[in-house]
Amino acid sequence: MVERKAQGAEELVRSLGDRTEEGDRKRVEEFSEKMVLKWQRGRSEYGPEMKLDPFEEAMDECIDLSNYSLEIYFRLKRLREKMERLEAVLEQTSSEGLPS
Repeated sequence: MVERKAQGAEELVRSLGDRTEEGDRKRVEEFSEKMVLKWQRGRSEYGPEMKLDPFEEAMDECIDLSNYSLEIYFRLKRLREKMERLEAVLEQTSSEGLPS
């Protein structure tokens, strides 16, 4: 069980830390695909002209971003706590050795 958790944590760290050109390209492609989908949804919802009040939309976005930031902050805090607990378990198992 501990070994499986350790492998999962190592995989998570590797996936977050992929700073190769290929990893960068994949992240940009994923982001671009999501932008296009959101644009298409907006056009279907608001029409091809997208007649909106840009000030109202920008102010709404500020509120949305603040809410997202708050949510992300607490998710990151929980993730850090979980990673710290996992690190402690990994340190303990490396010093004691894994059970047979």
